Amino acid sequence: MLLLVAKPLPSVLVITPEQHLPGEQQALEGLLAAGARIHLRKPGLEAAALSHFLAALPDEARRGITLHGPRDVAEDLGCGGWHHPQASAGNELRGSRSWHRLSEPCAGVDYGLLSPIWPSTSKPGYGPMWTVEQLRHAAQTWPVPVYALGGVTPAHCTRARALGFAGVAVLGWLWQAGAATTLDRWHELRCAWDSAAP
Repeated sequence: MLLLVAKPLPSVLVITPEQHLPGEQQALEGLLAAGARIHLRKPGLEAAALSHFLAALPDEARRGITLHGPRDVAEDLGCGGWHHPQASAGNELRGSRSWHRLSEPCAGVDYGLLSPIWPSTSKPGYGPMWTVEQLRHAAQTWPVPVYALGGVTPAHCTRARALGFAGVAVLGWLWQAGAATTLDRWHELRCAWDSAAP
């Protein structure tokens, strides 16, 4: 059964790199032990390999993971959430969903991830498509909390809050210096969000 965690949403979501990094498992355990919310996104892994990857994490830690993958794997391994693929709009299982146009709906989920907000660190050439005014206006209509994704660094937290985002989702900046630095970078990003004026 999928465990839906009722505690408040965090200010920072961590997204895993698509490819496995040396030391990633230990980094994830450290992040989860510190209370991070992890979006596990490994599109190259089959369900069996994904199950094996998750099973290596402590049971309690898996509650901090939102799985981008088969729903049954998320349920069977006690993950704390499931990220809806674009094709599953209207599914009754609550969770998260990504979108890349301001006009895309985000109903039927607990929160959404919108990208790209800034030039991507992990996807060179992938960058913002909207003006500040377009984002600010759209934020007033979102029916669920929305996280800024794409090029996120601590320097973006003040602007993300001012635009109306519920938090930030980070991939490239967090992992680019290697798995050993992720916990420190996560703390840095959280502090930047917390110190940004609401």
